[in-house]
Amino acid sequence: MAQRPVSVLVVEDDADLRAALEMALSQQGHDVQVAGTAEAAKLVLETGRRVEVLLSDHRLPGASGAQLLGAVRERWPHIRRVLVTGHAEPEVLRAVERGVAQHMLFKPFELDVLHLMLARIGEDLLADAERTRLSTEATRLEAALRDQTVRMQRAAVAWRTTIDHVELPIAVVRSDYVVERANRRYAEKSRLPILELAGRRCHELLFGSNAPCDGCPLPAALEANESRVHTLSRPDGRLLRVTAHPFPPDVGGQPAAVCQYDDETERHRVASAAAARERLALVGQLAGGVAHELNSPLAAILTSAQLLRTTAPPEDLESVEVIVQSTNRARRIIESLLRIAGQEHPGPVGKVDVAVAVETALAMSEPLLLGASLERALATALPPVLGTAADVTEAAVLLLASGATGAGPTGKVRIETHEEAGHVVLTVEDDGCARKSSGETPVATGGRDDALFVSRPTGSMLGVSLTRSIAERLGGRLELAPSRFPRGLAHRLFLPAARS
Repeated sequence: MAQRPVSVLVVEDDADLRAALEMALSQQGHDVQVAGTAEAAKLVLETGRRVEVLLSDHRLPGASGAQLLGAVRERWPHIRRVLVTGHAEPEVLRAVERGVAQHMLFKPFELDVLHLMLARIGEDLLADAERTRLSTEATRLEAALRDQTVRMQRAAVAWRTTIDHVELPIAVVRSDYVVERANRRYAEKSRLPILELAGRRCHELLFGSNAPCDGCPLPAALEANESRVHTLSRPDGRLLRVTAHPFPPDVGGQPAAVCQYDDETERHRVASAAAARERLALVGQLAGGVAHELNSPLAAILTSAQLLRTTAPPEDLESVEVIVQSTNRARRIIESLLRIAGQEHPGPVGKVDVAVAVETALAMSEPLLLGASLERALATALPPVLGTAADVTEAAVLLLASGATGAGPTGKVRIETHEEAGHVVLTVEDDGCARKSSGETPVATGGRDDALFVSRPTGSMLGVSLTRSIAERLGGRLELAPSRFPRGLAHRLFLPAARS
């Protein structure tokens, strides 16, 4: 029984046998066409009608069955060819040897044999159709795979090119902190060739640590499946703002995130400097307010003391004079506070005699020394500087007050002036006795604006920072310098000499 009906062209010159075969095959569901000669069979094939199996007798009028099968193989090679013969003639054997005939039937044959042969041919045709379908599908899939591969390669190149041109360091980091891929800026930051980054841990590359950094946002980002940010500090003091963007969980493989590293050192410095300037402004306002409030009672004291000069008995005149001198000293201190607060103009700009300004500052600073001994090394001949006497005096007073704070009542403060490379240099240093007693070590906190805020028993030295502002206003600079005392601090004020 045929498992798959086939289209059969029966070529038989015997009309009775041809009719019997047509009936028998039609009853099996096959699509049957018949012809009596080879030429008639060719006419059927040339009409384009569907023929899958050609069943031809060998002995036919005109061209033989073997010849017909040979012509069919040349023009219609997809048609299965069956040759029917009464005995094995040489032409028949040659046809089989050359593959002209794919199947043979010897007369007389049982119909079951023919049915079985057609059933097998039907199965072969099914298998051929499936192979053709699979081959076509495989060709389509191969083309799609090639196209997808090209797109992925282009996407990978585009991704690498994109992140390599991003100015921020970027890396793909797994949950075990291993870097899978990093860009050019990341390689520059780690000071390693880009091809040597993969497989190494991020905390080793950027932070020089054998263990993950405290506060690293990677674990939290992977756990929450959303971006996390944290600022981490490198051994060189630079601050990196690390942002971890996790891969979606359906990507597969070990959890990972794209991490970007933004150097926030400069932004942090600017923000700290702005905060420091704001604090200075508030302190200046407070100082100005206090100074203004003190002016009225001081004026009353000074006026009363001057009146006492004319009415007091002679034995009290010395005490009255002490009151007058002390009141004048307090008035000068208030004037300095007002200049610090920016509420009083320091005076006209001109050539300033530094020696005179320093002597004035020493006189004003006597009560600020708090018992500390003072050592002087003042040059006798210094060129003038361009500025105001009030500014130069104020800077010296502030530095002396800073030194007295570091020395304490039992320590030593040293003041020195000299000329150096076109500048007049004023140096004030202390021996650090106050720090020694408290166990503190002077350490600059870093940054241009706050490098002079040093550790003191009484807190940040605001006056030193104000001195730096005065130095910059006068075109000079203020530096921290090594001190001759083991625990001391030295501040050097450089003011440009005014030449003729």
